[in-house]
Amino acid sequence: MNETLLACIKQVQEREFLFEIKQLKTGGCVPKKSKLRSLCPFLDQKGILREDNVPPAKWLLGKIIKKFPGPDNVTRVVSIKCKTGEYRRPVSKICILTK
Repeated sequence: MNETLLACIKQVQEREFLFEIKQLKTGGCVPKKSKLRSLCPFLDQKGILREDNVPPAKWLLGKIIKKFPGPDNVTRVVSIKCKTGEYRRPVSKICILTK
């Protein structure tokens, strides 16, 4: 997408879903009452809301580059490097592939 279109999308999303975006930026969850909840949204590298409900054939392949362990030393979030950028995702939303 070109930069102008991305800027417009981001501006509209911030106007309509400011609270949800703030929650996702701080590592929180989308509130249960939010219209976005059923879409399992996440923020991409550029801060654009994306939906998580894509078929497995369209999943991005990537490499885990950083783990974020919690206070109990259990990793629940990782950074993944893909061809389209770097994403921070919960471990419950990734699928590990073996050789």
